Amino acid sequence: MEARKGFGCLALLLLAGWTEEAWCQERLPIVTVRIYNHASLAPEVLVRARDIVARIFHDSGIQVTWLEPSSEQPASQFAVRVIVRRNCDGFHCGSGVMGKTLGDEHEMGRASYVFKDRALQIAHKRHQDVAQVLGYAIAHEMGHVLLPRPAHTAQGIMRAEWNGHDLRHIASDALRFTTVQATQMKSTLAYQE
Repeated sequence: MEARKGFGCLALLLLAGWTEEAWCQERLPIVTVRIYNHASLAPEVLVRARDIVARIFHDSGIQVTWLEPSSEQPASQFAVRVIVRRNCDGFHCGSGVMGKTLGDEHEMGRASYVFKDRALQIAHKRHQDVAQVLGYAIAHEMGHVLLPRPAHTAQGIMRAEWNGHDLRHIASDALRFTTVQATQMKSTLAYQE
């Protein structure tokens, strides 16, 4: 009887235009992000950086949904605010630091700051694409919101400061969150739903 029931469901899916693969795909947890461009980044650089962030998180099994800062649409899922500033004035920053995240662990709407001057400096010094470096800096700071403390690791996207090896991985779009980090972030998002 179970086999017939399964076959009947598959037939209904096919009639409805769904493939079994599409039906069986698990729904990705969602993180909602509002990005504030206080550094007057060129719109095309910001769009490319957002695409990179979305790809990094998608590879970890998380969907990023972007809301415009002026949008009154409430964030129904876990929300992160990313503020791109011109520099790190007013923050305690080491020379290689491109961002800071403030607030309590896993706080809804927690603020992450990314510093345009630092991202530009590192990108130009290493002959990297600015949007690529910026996208990775944003993903790193979002990781601080979604991961338990201490979030920094010895390697990968959550290193405190990226070295030449990490920057080569950024250039080839290969620096990612670890499997453990991906699981932790998905757990955080599932808990917030």
